[in-house]
Amino acid sequence: MKVSIEESSIIHFQNSVLFEIEQISKYVHELAKDFFKEHDILITHEEFRTLDVLFCNPECCQRDLAKLILRDRIYTGRLLNSLEKKGLIERRNDTKGKRLVKRMNITEKGLECYNSTILAIQPQFKKLEEKFTLEQMKALRNTLQKLKHNISEIVDLKI
Repeated sequence: MKVSIEESSIIHFQNSVLFEIEQISKYVHELAKDFFKEHDILITHEEFRTLDVLFCNPECCQRDLAKLILRDRIYTGRLLNSLEKKGLIERRNDTKGKRLVKRMNITEKGLECYNSTILAIQPQFKKLEEKFTLEQMKALRNTLQKLKHNISEIVDLKI
């Protein structure tokens, strides 16, 4: 027996906001990979993203960093090992409450790498700004933050 569902009542994933965001995520990921290769930047886009989060959150510990970059602690540890091996960060033991935690400091070399990379990326940001007004970009960011918050309340990431 066939069950007939009115086409207009079906929301296909392909027509959803989540599908669009997933597509954009893939484009951004590829754009970042290509950009870092083309500009001979000595770190990966994932390492840069990690440095950026550390720059903006200088007192976070490794566990908090994993939550901020939405990666599990093992992958986060690998990123930090790579950054430390390159001399871009230093890790130190600290306490958070009664727990022993690892905190990271960006080294002088790391700051130089971060600053030169952020300057190299600015023209890419400018290209986007030419297509959208500042108000549109702010509204989009605000909407995406709300969506991320709402999704995070129903998804249990194992980080």
